Amino acid sequence: MKTTKILLAFLLVLLASLVLGCETKNVEDVIKKVKEKRSNFADYSASAEVTNYITGYSYSVDLWVKGEKQRIHYTQPDEISGAIFVNNGSIAWFYNPVENMAIYAKPEDVRINFDYGAILESVLQNATTEIEKGEEDYIVKAEENGVTVEITITRDYYPTQIKWLFEGNEVMKIRYYNFSFNNGLDDSFFEYIPPENATVSSIEELKQRIVTFESIEEAEKDVGFKACKPEYLPGKFNLTISVLKPLNVLILTYSNETEIIEVKERIGKLEEIEGGEKIEVGNVTAYFLDAGHARVMSWKQGSIEITITTTLERNELIKVVESFRCE
Repeated sequence: MKTTKILLAFLLVLLASLVLGCETKNVEDVIKKVKEKRSNFADYSASAEVTNYITGYSYSVDLWVKGEKQRIHYTQPDEISGAIFVNNGSIAWFYNPVENMAIYAKPEDVRINFDYGAILESVLQNATTEIEKGEEDYIVKAEENGVTVEITITRDYYPTQIKWLFEGNEVMKIRYYNFSFNNGLDDSFFEYIPPENATVSSIEELKQRIVTFESIEEAEKDVGFKACKPEYLPGKFNLTISVLKPLNVLILTYSNETEIIEVKERIGKLEEIEGGEKIEVGNVTAYFLDAGHARVMSWKQGSIEITITTTLERNELIKVVESFRCE
């Protein structure tokens, strides 16, 4: 009998320890652990994949972080591979090897930031939060002004994925992998000197590169190609004409009180929209993506790549695309 009581007591203690050990942590506990672990890293490196479901564009990077310093190498797709972003805490550089252009700015004027610690601080600052416990990770959900951010955190307390959703539809995602911590990175790794023959500009100068025109004819002379224009619009729209320099992207923005149709045109090859649907519209092959609060369609007409981002519903968007004519 005595042995039975001792065994029963042992089992009760074991059961209690298992129950306590499996207790679901609250948001504050998990975030506190993430911040504590992040503060213990002298530096870290990782790879990341970024997907923008509104534009259908995705890219990959390798990144290194040391405090407020960051170095980012763009690896995919081919048209951005080799680009570099470096922030030493005092000045930030972005170098585009295709254009052989280097742009510098104050760090606070740049929105490029892959440090998960800084992203978490920004996301959680004014949001209401809740947590779900998965088999191998935690999912922290933060919501503010209709935007929900889902942060997947490992049991080792660093994120593997951050998703932004608007009205339940994914709009952007960052997936982290290949983490490496405390690599002994020297501060000199976060310094950058552009190539001698590169064009160097400040971000303040580039802010003036979005040029507005009074007529499409003037914009066409600037970009060096004839615009493609819709013959059908579902209602009365105001038109704003601009060119993004130095990329020579012609932007036709049709808008009224309820709808917007942004048309971007440039000379180039058609890129498939990540997660998009391949469809036939009239006599062209297009890629279509419904991002929830906006629709995106991209196609090639002659030598011109055209991308529309709009609040119009699919049927109306197709009518607009079918009506496009190039001179």
